[in-house]
Amino acid sequence: MTCRHSAGPHGHEAEVKEEFEATLQKSPSKGGWTYVIWRGRRSTSTHGLVSVAGTIDGEPFRSSFMARDDGTHKLPMNAEVSRQIGKGVGDTSQSHCSSGSGA
Repeated sequence: MTCRHSAGPHGHEAEVKEEFEATLQKSPSKGGWTYVIWRGRRSTSTHGLVSVAGTIDGEPFRSSFMARDDGTHKLPMNAEVSRQIGKGVGDTSQSHCSSGSGA
């Protein structure tokens, strides 16, 4: 996953470049979202929400990284993206995302 975001300390732009595959997971709650977990380095972690746009297995998406207490980030995707990529819980996906004015 390659990500650029503007959530650096004191409002300075921070750039994160990571490439990895992530396994799709789903919240057990009724109507729960499908998501992937980004295990970014602590030195590049964000706080709160970071809006992003990009592709998952080549299909476009818009979402927001959600910081978690353990230093990882959850990136939810809607059911339409899951259908478009033809994958579900337990499958692996390749993602590319960036933030900024287009996110």
